[in-house]
Amino acid sequence: MKNGKVRWNPARIKRLYKSGKNVSQIAQAIGCPPATGNNRVRHLLVSAGLCQVAESHGPERKPKPRNTNRPRTARDWPPKNWGNKWATG
Repeated sequence: MKNGKVRWNPARIKRLYKSGKNVSQIAQAIGCPPATGNNRVRHLLVSAGLCQVAESHGPERKPKPRNTNRPRTARDWPPKNWGNKWATG
């Protein structure tokens, strides 16, 4: 799309969508190279109310459990359960 020959005419994009073209065909018809411009076309159609945003179909993602078997590092020393055992004074 660096060549500047893409013509973002919302009226033409809406007309192409209503005539039965899908998003990738519309993007190529207005001058985008293949596999580019699809998101811009889809967002234009969504803002015009012609196309709906797809719903996610998967389950909600659970947070990953914390790795308790990680190697020891300097931040682990001294252990939290030492208490005041080694304090002098």
